[in-house]
Amino acid sequence: MERSLEITTAIGCKNRCVYCPQDRLIDKYNRKSKINRLSFLDFKRFLSNVPKDVHLYFSGFSEPWSNSECTKMILHAYKNGYDISVFTTTVGMKISDIDIIKNIIFLDFVVHLPDDSENTQIKVSKDYLANIRKLLDSNMSNLSFNCKISSSKSKINFLLKNLFDEYKIDTSKFIGNVNTRAGNINVRKLQNKNKTSKPIRDCICLDGGVLLPNGDVFLCFMDYGLKHKLGNLSKDTFDKLIYGKEMLKIKEGLRDDSIDILCRNCEYAVQKKFSNHPFFEGYLYPYTTPLLKPIRSLIRNLRSKISR
Repeated sequence: MERSLEITTAIGCKNRCVYCPQDRLIDKYNRKSKINRLSFLDFKRFLSNVPKDVHLYFSGFSEPWSNSECTKMILHAYKNGYDISVFTTTVGMKISDIDIIKNIIFLDFVVHLPDDSENTQIKVSKDYLANIRKLLDSNMSNLSFNCKISSSKSKINFLLKNLFDEYKIDTSKFIGNVNTRAGNINVRKLQNKNKTSKPIRDCICLDGGVLLPNGDVFLCFMDYGLKHKLGNLSKDTFDKLIYGKEMLKIKEGLRDDSIDILCRNCEYAVQKKFSNHPFFEGYLYPYTTPLLKPIRSLIRNLRSKISR
């Protein structure tokens, strides 16, 4: 499986989407730390403990551009040879940010769009629409969009629909369903589907973690309740985190159903009958399949030449 680290640039996301348990995260985190913004200097310090083969995701538990230094962090990581993906709402992003990062070879650049039912709490302002238009015109590598809905009646925001119609882009392909964030929120019609009595034997998150502004690293992008702390990158190396005591406990919990682990409540957990399927790893980690490894290597080499 791919080694990865998600970067949470700030605690507290102004979007306050209904399917994102921000209140739970803020409450748990503020009991541990008062450092609510990841500084650029701390980011560089933490990254020095992360090997270059680790895929960095600027996403984590909040909008990456909630922190004005996000663009600076992305550029630093890119110039130092890391593979980078971004998951953003573009809220907090400026047109100048897009101009700075548009030539970066991202493995993914995913934009979350608001629906027409206000599940995603994003104001579709003139500036917001300008950002989306700028991205559409930027030729950004691996740019894609999605829109989370909680009802079959929900659709993409009509102003965005009109914009994408200009570009002759079918927005119906953007639609995806919300989930319970491993039981951290109740989603109508989904809240009883997340738990399973069947054995869980695998997970997509056992080779990485989520970095918080104070250096703490937690299990995954579903751990809003900060249940599984792996360590802290100010004093621990990445390898020590993902092979440490807490991760061993989680992996033991995959074999022993009596151990309380977050995976028990997660929609992304994999039951035993699927975990050894030959296409399992390729489905969850397309960049690690034998067919696409040469492509990823080519991207890395090309990026290295551009950086020089």
